[in-house]
Amino acid sequence: MVLRVGFVREYFSSPLLQFTDKDQGQTFELVECPSGTGQVITRFNNNEIDVAIALTDPLLAGIAKGSTSYKLVGSYVTSPLRWAVITRKNSRYFSIDDLRGTTLGISVKAR
Repeated sequence: MVLRVGFVREYFSSPLLQFTDKDQGQTFELVECPSGTGQVITRFNNNEIDVAIALTDPLLAGIAKGSTSYKLVGSYVTSPLRWAVITRKNSRYFSIDDLRGTTLGISVKAR
Protein backbone atom coordinates (compact mmCIF):
# COMPACT_ATOMS: atom_id res chain seq x y z
CA MET A 1 0.00 0.00 0.00
CA VAL A 2 1.34 3.44 -0.97
CA LEU A 3 1.29 5.97 1.88
CA ARG A 4 -0.60 9.16 0.96
CA VAL A 5 1.29 12.12 2.48
CA GLY A 6 -0.49 15.46 2.69
CA PHE A 7 1.76 18.52 2.64
CA VAL A 8 1.80 22.26 2.19
CA ARG A 9 4.48 23.43 -0.24
CA GLU A 10 6.95 25.31 1.95
CA TYR A 11 10.73 25.50 2.21
CA PHE A 12 10.78 22.58 4.63
CA SER A 13 9.05 20.36 2.05
CA SER A 14 12.19 20.28 -0.09
CA PRO A 15 13.47 16.89 1.19
CA LEU A 16 10.08 15.30 0.46
CA LEU A 17 9.97 16.73 -3.04
CA GLN A 18 13.52 15.56 -3.75
CA PHE A 19 12.83 12.04 -2.48
CA THR A 20 9.64 11.83 -4.56
CA ASP A 21 11.73 11.65 -7.74
CA LYS A 22 13.80 8.77 -6.36
CA ASP A 23 10.84 6.87 -4.92
CA GLN A 24 8.66 7.21 -8.06
CA GLY A 25 5.47 6.39 -6.16
CA GLN A 26 6.66 3.03 -4.85
CA THR A 27 6.25 3.79 -1.14
CA PHE A 28 4.47 7.14 -0.93
CA GLU A 29 2.46 9.68 -2.89
CA LEU A 30 2.54 13.39 -2.10
CA VAL A 31 -0.88 15.03 -1.92
CA GLU A 32 -0.46 18.79 -2.05
CA CYS A 33 -2.72 20.95 0.10
CA PRO A 34 -2.17 24.45 -1.35
CA SER A 35 -4.83 26.03 0.86
CA GLY A 36 -2.89 25.13 4.00
CA THR A 37 -3.49 23.16 7.16
CA GLY A 38 -7.27 23.56 6.91
CA GLN A 39 -7.17 21.61 3.65
CA VAL A 40 -4.94 18.99 5.31
CA ILE A 41 -7.62 18.48 7.96
CA THR A 42 -10.36 18.30 5.30
CA ARG A 43 -8.37 15.66 3.39
CA PHE A 44 -8.05 13.61 6.60
CA ASN A 45 -11.80 13.88 7.15
CA ASN A 46 -12.41 12.74 3.54
CA ASN A 47 -9.91 9.83 3.85
CA GLU A 48 -7.76 11.32 1.06
CA ILE A 49 -4.47 11.17 3.01
CA ASP A 50 -2.92 8.83 5.57
CA VAL A 51 -0.32 11.12 7.15
CA ALA A 52 0.55 14.80 6.83
CA ILE A 53 3.14 17.43 7.53
CA ALA A 54 1.40 20.65 8.52
CA LEU A 55 1.65 23.77 10.64
CA THR A 56 1.21 22.81 14.29
CA ASP A 57 -0.83 25.78 15.57
CA PRO A 58 -4.03 25.11 13.56
CA LEU A 59 -3.79 21.40 14.35
CA LEU A 60 -3.60 22.10 18.08
CA ALA A 61 -6.50 24.53 17.79
CA GLY A 62 -8.57 21.80 16.13
CA ILE A 63 -7.73 19.28 18.85
CA ALA A 64 -8.61 21.89 21.50
CA LYS A 65 -12.00 22.30 19.78
CA GLY A 66 -12.61 18.55 19.93
CA SER A 67 -11.39 17.27 16.57
CA THR A 68 -10.70 13.53 16.61
CA SER A 69 -9.89 13.01 12.91
CA TYR A 70 -6.12 13.26 13.52
CA LYS A 71 -3.49 13.10 16.24
CA LEU A 72 0.00 14.57 16.55
CA VAL A 73 2.72 11.91 16.46
CA GLY A 74 5.94 13.89 16.00
CA SER A 75 7.75 17.01 14.90
CA TYR A 76 9.08 17.64 11.42
CA VAL A 77 10.41 21.17 11.86
CA THR A 78 11.50 21.94 15.41
CA SER A 79 12.46 25.59 14.99
CA PRO A 80 9.83 28.26 15.58
CA LEU A 81 7.92 29.29 12.49
CA ARG A 82 9.10 32.74 11.51
CA TRP A 83 8.05 34.89 8.60
CA ALA A 84 10.18 37.62 7.06
CA VAL A 85 9.52 40.86 5.25
CA ILE A 86 11.95 40.97 2.34
CA THR A 87 12.83 43.40 -0.45
CA ARG A 88 15.13 43.21 -3.43
CA LYS A 89 18.81 43.64 -2.63
CA ASN A 90 19.05 47.07 -4.26
CA SER A 91 15.64 48.25 -3.03
CA ARG A 92 14.95 51.73 -1.69
CA TYR A 93 13.17 50.16 1.30
CA PHE A 94 15.21 49.67 4.47
CA SER A 95 12.53 49.42 7.18
CA ILE A 96 8.85 48.64 7.71
CA ASP A 97 8.11 52.38 7.85
CA ASP A 98 9.58 52.77 4.34
CA LEU A 99 6.87 50.40 3.05
CA ARG A 100 3.91 52.55 4.16
CA GLY A 101 1.64 53.38 1.23
CA THR A 102 3.16 50.79 -1.10
CA THR A 103 1.77 47.57 -2.58
CA LEU A 104 2.94 44.37 -0.87
CA GLY A 105 2.84 40.71 -1.88
CA ILE A 106 1.86 38.24 0.84
CA SER A 107 2.69 34.55 0.43
CA VAL A 108 0.23 33.18 3.00
CA LYS A 109 -2.81 34.97 4.39
CA ALA A 110 -3.00 34.86 8.20
CA ARG A 111 -5.80 32.75 9.62
